[in-house]
Amino acid sequence: STIEQSSTTEEVTDRTDVKDGDIVNIDYEGKKDGVAFDGGTAQGFDLTIGSHSFIDGFEDGLIGKKVGETATLDLKFPDNYTNNPDLSGQPVVFTVKINSIKEKKVPTLDDAFVKTVSTESKTVAEYKKEVETKLLSSKEDTAEREMADKIWQMAYDNATVSEELPDDLIKQKVELMNTNVKLYADAYGMEVSDYITNFMGMTEDQFKEMTNTYAIDAAKQSLVLAAIVKAEKLDLTAEEIADAITEYTKLYGYESEEKFKETNDMEEFEEYVLKSKVQKFLQENAVIKDE
Repeated sequence: STIEQSSTTEEVTDRTDVKDGDIVNIDYEGKKDGVAFDGGTAQGFDLTIGSHSFIDGFEDGLIGKKVGETATLDLKFPDNYTNNPDLSGQPVVFTVKINSIKEKKVPTLDDAFVKTVSTESKTVAEYKKEVETKLLSSKEDTAEREMADKIWQMAYDNATVSEELPDDLIKQKVELMNTNVKLYADAYGMEVSDYITNFMGMTEDQFKEMTNTYAIDAAKQSLVLAAIVKAEKLDLTAEEIADAITEYTKLYGYESEEKFKETNDMEEFEEYVLKSKVQKFLQENAVIKDE
């Protein structure tokens, strides 16, 4: 909800002990038989106590501990730990340093709050009606996107790629996936291997297999897309690209279009915009038959 999205986190200064619901910033290291294991170490990690993000006993073991304190947690992984089967049922020791505590502050829904989040409404009653209207519009947009995705998938599934998928294209898609995962890992202050284990729930070998499967599929999609663009003369114009950059710069809150271009892979972005154009074309020209 908008209220939840408007929530802020503030560092707790009137106490130092950890409570349920707190957001604690921690450094931690997990060891099995005295040796650190993959995916068990991170620095500056924000953990919400009570979120059950970690194995049983980890979050509860921090309740009552104080900022600056280092806790030692003797824990055991679940018997069927799919994220890393080698750790299933194994006893481990986590050393956890508590750097700081933050609390979530949720604003009150009143007329004053409404004025900060809406340019159309001035009262709570008006705002509720505005939200209801936007939700209905959002549902209609979602239905449109789902139909466009369905028609694209049908076109893709029925396409035949006669040529062999170029190795360079597959390699490009693999690199794109690896780059994106590294960006996410960096955002959490984690090593890529730890992010893959903790957040994606797979081993590095499983990740490589998944990435390769994705790359082959993405490469085929690129070829199918190019074929439709060529056959239907749907190449993007410079104006369409410029309009898309302007739209997404505003949509995602970039400070400038230059910043948007610096931050994103523009070749990937243009393919995304082109695919949207092709999907719209297919949707407008598709003949849907009842089975």
